[in-house]
Amino acid sequence: MALRLIVLLALTTLVTSQTVSIFQQIPATVHQCIRPCLFRPNSPNVDTGDVLECGAPYRDECYCATDKAKSANEHIDSCAKASCSRGDATQDAEAMKSYYASYCMVNGYTADVMKEWYTNTDTAATKTIGDFWGWASSTATRGSMG
Repeated sequence: MALRLIVLLALTTLVTSQTVSIFQQIPATVHQCIRPCLFRPNSPNVDTGDVLECGAPYRDECYCATDKAKSANEHIDSCAKASCSRGDATQDAEAMKSYYASYCMVNGYTADVMKEWYTNTDTAATKTIGDFWGWASSTATRGSMG
């Protein structure tokens, strides 16, 4: 009986503890500096999960922990400034926050700051000359995990 309970608890933990899959959900059309800031497979020393001290493999309950949203915000801002040098770091940070918030909210995690970041838009992009990022204006769609 005790063995059955242990097995049941182990299976429940595996089912309720999902590993982070945000990397696969970021479209290839976004600026490539965004991906490593949010999730860098096999090198988690500069991404959001490492900053939040999640330990590998990252689990959604740590990666999206609402009490760590401020740390995620600070990391995303600094990572965008350091990594996204070919454009508007503020716009890149906003895009990263949108992907992060969308991912976490879809997986059942939310915080007031995540709601501010969430755009609830499709990953549509309008390419124009001189519009490197795919946004025609600051009000055009940025992206989501939808």
